[in-house]
Amino acid sequence: YAEIEGELALVFEQVLFTLSEQVFAHCKTRASLMLLDPARLGGIAAADDGAAQALGRNWYAPLLAERTLVLLGRPIDLAAQLTVRMGAMLRSSVDIAISRFESKELLAVVELQAALRACRLTHVLLREGLPDLDEFEEVLAEANEAVGFLSFSSRILDKATRDAIDDLLPNCAYRQDAVLFDRPPPTAFTPPPERDKAPRSTPPHLLFGTSPLNAEYAMLAAAAGTGFGPRHAEALLEVLGEAGMQALSRALSEHLAALLPHSLSSYVLALQEALPAEIKQPSHVYGAAGCLGYYEAKLLDLRGYEELHSGVLHTFRRLGNGVALVRLLEAALGTRSTFALGQLPVEGGQPPLVAAATAVAAAWGQQAADSDMVLMAEQLAGVCAPARSSASLLLP
Repeated sequence: YAEIEGELALVFEQVLFTLSEQVFAHCKTRASLMLLDPARLGGIAAADDGAAQALGRNWYAPLLAERTLVLLGRPIDLAAQLTVRMGAMLRSSVDIAISRFESKELLAVVELQAALRACRLTHVLLREGLPDLDEFEEVLAEANEAVGFLSFSSRILDKATRDAIDDLLPNCAYRQDAVLFDRPPPTAFTPPPERDKAPRSTPPHLLFGTSPLNAEYAMLAAAAGTGFGPRHAEALLEVLGEAGMQALSRALSEHLAALLPHSLSSYVLALQEALPAEIKQPSHVYGAAGCLGYYEAKLLDLRGYEELHSGVLHTFRRLGNGVALVRLLEAALGTRSTFALGQLPVEGGQPPLVAAATAVAAAWGQQAADSDMVLMAEQLAGVCAPARSSASLLLP
């Protein structure tokens, strides 16, 4: 009997492990599909069997409704066993998303935003059958290493601050016409910063559910552009939150304030010494070539200044990029606040987006509790909670 009991425990453990992976993969795939454009779902489902199975009804709902199993006369709390495993996989999924972000440049914040949205929605789907699952904010704080009582930082905030100061400001050029930061050809004084290594192997269900969906989201992240612009600033605001954005702006302000007395002032004094005491305007009779030669001769000492490009102009670029980045983040905060203001309910009623989704579901003959559209509207209304009116990045 003891041998039979041991074999049964081993088999049940293996079944539970396989079942947990299948349930989590189904919910993650379902969540990832809900976040995509509905026009693309047909093509994805035709090429991906896992995505096709995740569309429509949640086939694992009856299984998650089971609470207790009896094996050899002993009751087993199936819901508790699944809750523990789902929580562990959800934490691993969030940790992998943050680790992938840490191994890439700041443009990868769009991919991180999509991954965290998928994880958040997966948590909502799992809690429908496993109500004892930990809150998603607790899971995110634990993976983000922001659970300390006096924790004023996190992995995402540290990565964003480090890349903004060490990579975006010195190594990129801001384009006013396109409102984004482009990366010019590298020079000897703009080396790329060192980054952490990406996770070696990641199961598909810990990213977006299936390999085709992982490739789909990778293409969407690449389509966001090769330069840091408003789309990336809005994604950074969502993953950092208001407190994280204020911490990032404070770090940028301190960095820019340190440039003025330590770097720029010494360069300005050196430039003043290199300039000639007097420069007269040459006569037009000398022609364009003669006038140019006159100024080249007068500014010969300035042209020969060793740190003109690597020091003076590079420092001014850091300062200008810093101001442009703060303004870009400020515009993203204003956009989110304006959008959230339009989603506020009237006198405690439903948000307009949720009310519209409920009306569409009723027109289709669906209950609001069974509609994925209503669920997405509720999640979007929660994500777009309004920021404080005092949340300014430019004003102290």
